Amino acid sequence: MIEEISVPPNLLECFQHYASKTSAAKTVGQSIHWMCTHLFTWRESGVKGWLMFNMTHEARVWYHSLLPVINKGFTVKKRSARMSRGYRIRKEIRMMTNRERDDFFRAIQLLKADSSIQPNKYSALAALHEGLAVDSAHGGPNFLGWHRYFLLMFENALREKVPDVSIPYWDSSLDEPMANPRQSCLWSEHFFGNGDGIVTVGPFADWNTAVGPLIRNMGHFGELFSKTNIANIMSRTYVSEITEPLGLPEYNIEVQHGEVHNWVDGQLGELSTAAHDPVFYLHHAFVDYLWEQFRRQQRMRGINPDLDYPSIVNHTLHAANAPLGFGNLQNIDSYSDYLISGMYEYMPSPSCSFENPSCGSPFLQCVANFTSSYCVSVDRSALGMSASNIQQQQTMNNRGDVRRRWKRQTPVFSSKTSWQSMNNANNFNAGAMFQRSFQKSVNMMGQTSPVTMQRMMQRQPQSPSAILAASGRQMMNPMRNQRNQVGAVQQNIQNFVASNRRMIEQSMAPNPLRGFSNMQHEMTCPAIPVNRRYQNSFNINGLSDVNQWVYLPVKIIYKRPPNYNYNSYPIINGALSNTNDIYSSLGYSNLHQRLKTIQLATYSSCKSSTSGAGMVYVQSNGLNYLGTYKEFAIVDNRMALSLSTTFIAVKSPELGVTDVLLSAFDSCGRICTPYCRNPASPTGESHPCSGALRVSSNYPKLYSKNYGDAVLTTWNMATGNCPKLVEDQVFVSFYCDYVQEWPLPGQMPIQTPPMQPQPQPNNQGFMHFLPTIPPNTVRGMIPSHETTAVIIASNVACDVGYGCIIGAHCRPCQHGIAIKCHGTCSLYAQCGMGTFSFKRCVDGGKFDAATSTCVTGTCAEDEMPPNYTGYKMNGAQTVTKRTEVGGD
Repeated sequence: MIEEISVPPNLLECFQHYASKTSAAKTVGQSIHWMCTHLFTWRESGVKGWLMFNMTHEARVWYHSLLPVINKGFTVKKRSARMSRGYRIRKEIRMMTNRERDDFFRAIQLLKADSSIQPNKYSALAALHEGLAVDSAHGGPNFLGWHRYFLLMFENALREKVPDVSIPYWDSSLDEPMANPRQSCLWSEHFFGNGDGIVTVGPFADWNTAVGPLIRNMGHFGELFSKTNIANIMSRTYVSEITEPLGLPEYNIEVQHGEVHNWVDGQLGELSTAAHDPVFYLHHAFVDYLWEQFRRQQRMRGINPDLDYPSIVNHTLHAANAPLGFGNLQNIDSYSDYLISGMYEYMPSPSCSFENPSCGSPFLQCVANFTSSYCVSVDRSALGMSASNIQQQQTMNNRGDVRRRWKRQTPVFSSKTSWQSMNNANNFNAGAMFQRSFQKSVNMMGQTSPVTMQRMMQRQPQSPSAILAASGRQMMNPMRNQRNQVGAVQQNIQNFVASNRRMIEQSMAPNPLRGFSNMQHEMTCPAIPVNRRYQNSFNINGLSDVNQWVYLPVKIIYKRPPNYNYNSYPIINGALSNTNDIYSSLGYSNLHQRLKTIQLATYSSCKSSTSGAGMVYVQSNGLNYLGTYKEFAIVDNRMALSLSTTFIAVKSPELGVTDVLLSAFDSCGRICTPYCRNPASPTGESHPCSGALRVSSNYPKLYSKNYGDAVLTTWNMATGNCPKLVEDQVFVSFYCDYVQEWPLPGQMPIQTPPMQPQPQPNNQGFMHFLPTIPPNTVRGMIPSHETTAVIIASNVACDVGYGCIIGAHCRPCQHGIAIKCHGTCSLYAQCGMGTFSFKRCVDGGKFDAATSTCVTGTCAEDEMPPNYTGYKMNGAQTVTKRTEVGGD
């Protein structure tokens, strides 16, 4: 039997939290869904022990030995400390030498083979991301510091096996510009191994993790870091603006990092199992790299990043003075420079320029348009290098690297260096700053006549190395006059740009770029890879076995997506009418009235297939078990409406009642609305629902034990008749209608233009993103009882819902402010995007009005404001006074 259930309160609260900050028109719906469902299951798994993580005494001793010692006496002037054996230089993985890369992979393999800590040292360390990390490592400002410390522990574990090894970082923004990032050289035997199913090649081939075979399903959903994402993050000033709970999705580094987890998928796509894929550590090293860039930018703005720990958090374990979970450190300790100074530093992400179009690695190439140049990964199918060729090129790079190791441009990370120079060195496209860095080159190009430019475009493409050699020859003759030098640089720039453009036009480039108007239309990469498989893990609570799963039929009703053009047109009286294609509803007024759509946010990689074939993904997320299953249905983009069916798997109810959340989204990340069948309807009518279901073994059993039985049960295939869908077997359908700004659970409040909060200085010399706090106050978010009494007496109150009433206007409000619900213990309301939404402290915590946070402890009777007589609701009748104020 299948029946609807309520979305769990903690999960609903997450959806409501994002509904108060954004909409599916501004943020990709699937991104929000991924963030909320995975935070929920990750926390539930840790609290309820679904993965049965058991820390032995031996493991505790080993973990303790890995804790880094914070060097509080380090200063930059102590050069001997930097040159010491324990110092780490973290590079982008494609910038490592062959030996450095091999040592790194070998150290991981040795950890995996060491079973002195059960089941092995690698898996035992990865389990910390599920065990100790519950509620403290994600969903708040401790996300950054916790993972910084965890990376150091992992690096120390690697150094037990291979001394001097350092964790590289994976700058996925080097892959994102590719028309097909799945073709990056990283997903080859030289680096991470394959990313299309079970990993069978590379250093982690045939790995069996604690949760089944190592699996990846890259590129089905999610997206990589982009230069735009990074620029958005760097455009903020305070950590509170880039972390939960106040950071908006487009600036939130945790939200952006989750997109990469989602893009790789497999173990990395589940927060509870992510650390079992070694790519996890390289991805989080890049997040740490970005955070370090952000912190150095803060110093240049006069802000002390050591003290910029947000005072508003959404969980007690994210409070500044809460235990970090490692040693005796507190969360705020992980923000200290002592944790990084004298211990490690990052080499800048590779970059190139018009004058020097070399990225310094055979695995990267410099590409350009008419305004900028930057490094992009080499396509693995065109790598075409033997091991000796790669070794030879790496050796040449390494000779320069040895000379530059201690003479590199350390001012890139100096507090005396401007943000613009840091931005140029690290190739962060931060809007106008990035444009200014190339203005001189652009001005040179502007002096070229159209005829000369056309001739340039017709010349034979010139390789970046040839251009570099030409520039080198020019620099060897110091007696050339300045005019000739400018002319040579100008010609090199034009040739380089022409080379890139010509390669794309002739489809010679292994990785044509997306994102530029003059290149976008030459792409030949398939838009919707309908021939790609998706590999499920069939894992429930750590055990991978298909026999634990049952199958439910699902129906997909699919509306033609917005702005799709089939390029097949009607002919009227012998003349082609190309205003609208033959299947567009715009050509049929009656139909268009019923099938209007709105523009919803999509992944930047979203492209429509010219064939008309599309994909809708259906997934199940366990609510009382740890397990996710995904499948896709093929749909028709051309038609105004189309119908498709598929089957989704959930935990077998014969192992216990199954609570699950079903959802669907198209290949662009746009969420589809679930509809549940009304069992009492004789005609099989359905109604919008949340997708939260309970599946039991009671009759009627609307599930099948395997896929074969599911097909036979769902389709009536009587001999001699055309197979017919048995509608009574289909409990859930999804309608991809593209009309709802919030197709997720929860309610989207009426939005008003948000009030822009202004940072206020406190008496410690640093800034907090607290719009309503006086300059000399850090924690006093809630008015005193006397002030509250004045508010109530003036009949200003807001019924937020769920029994929560606050003494403030419902809207507009100032983003981030939190106010306790009157007469309650654990309920409060928080403002987001101009309106209040209901919140509840989880795990038995209570809301502390003095600090505006949830704190541990038991709920006691709340003292009501003096002379309290009730709430007057904006002209409505008075809300009855609560007589019992001791509970929720």
